[in-house]
Amino acid sequence: MKTQTRTQKRRLTFITTAALVLVGSFQPKPVLAASGTLCGAGCDAPALASEVFPPTPFPPQVQFISNGKYTGTLQTHGMTMPITGTLDYLSGATQYTKLQVSFDNPGGKEITRDSWVIITPADITECDIVSTDPTTCRKEVLSGDSYPQCTGWSVTPRGVWISECTVTALGDQATFDFSAVLSTDNKLVQLKENITIGGMTDSIAITMTEQGTTPPLPSDFNRPSICSTGENTIPLNLLLWLL
Repeated sequence: MKTQTRTQKRRLTFITTAALVLVGSFQPKPVLAASGTLCGAGCDAPALASEVFPPTPFPPQVQFISNGKYTGTLQTHGMTMPITGTLDYLSGATQYTKLQVSFDNPGGKEITRDSWVIITPADITECDIVSTDPTTCRKEVLSGDSYPQCTGWSVTPRGVWISECTVTALGDQATFDFSAVLSTDNKLVQLKENITIGGMTDSIAITMTEQGTTPPLPSDFNRPSICSTGENTIPLNLLLWLL
């Protein structure tokens, strides 16, 4: 049962981008999902509103991220692993995210994953290309009953922005807790995501080290041509492709 739960978790983390999704798996199968750093479960957070909102990767004050670079850590399976990457984001009725995450697997080989995410009020579409299989684009779509249900972003007395999303898939539910710190000019500084399913929690934290001042264009988020085909949802067993 624990193996099945972990497999479900891997899928839920992979496809949920109400958070940026920086996802990756490697022996012994930790999962990379994305988000940033900061407030954990013990934060002085106010009660979350009961109203449900569409997923938004960042607090509404963050209108865009251009040419962003970050460093961070992944905590999973009792391990803490450094990660680095790039991030671009554009808010609006349709939200666009483009991100890259790099890390060394236990064998010392660097693995890089590029993801393109489009969020609309009806669905979330994510396409991913990983350096170990650069000619394959994997795609996942969340819609209908699998579309994330999220609370609106609210701010704690310490000035930390928080939100929570739930996703139900394969009969199991995953909870994603987000916390973010913004600068005085509403730029993303830090972001953290805790992912809990089946009583097990993984987390990812990032700190922005660089970002531009000019908003990106929707065309900046165009996916490679190899992602224009292959409309099928990713089967669970393909999520083990980084072993």
